[in-house]
Amino acid sequence: MNIMKAIPVLLMLVAGLLLTACSQQPAKPAAGSAEKIVEQRAKQRWELILQKQYMDAYQYLTPGYRATTPIDIYSVSLRKSPVRWQSATFRSVQCQSESLCIATFDIDAKVVGQLRGADSMAVSSQVQDEWLLVDGQWYYVKP
Repeated sequence: MNIMKAIPVLLMLVAGLLLTACSQQPAKPAAGSAEKIVEQRAKQRWELILQKQYMDAYQYLTPGYRATTPIDIYSVSLRKSPVRWQSATFRSVQCQSESLCIATFDIDAKVVGQLRGADSMAVSSQVQDEWLLVDGQWYYVKP
């Protein structure tokens, strides 16, 4: 068979294989299971932050963030932050899609004054943490 005649046949064969592969969707995890996993991981991450175990909390960040931000830079940025987290109370998880969920927490913190003699200020806020499914694992998306 002439090589020039074989190329269109090979291209059609590859296209057919790609279409078949694309049409087969992976098994969809039950929504409840994704929400439960995100809830568990989000609570664990906040517990590590509250305990100032920043090196361990780093493992919950997306692989992309970890590829561009070294662990020591991340840890130092949290240690030097004027925000001192006091508590994180879980409220809910809502999955927007198969690969994106939002975990909502009520946060209490103290913001330490940056100027000599400045007092700290107590703040309460609700945060919505984004979690992304990457290669079968849920990761926190740092804003």
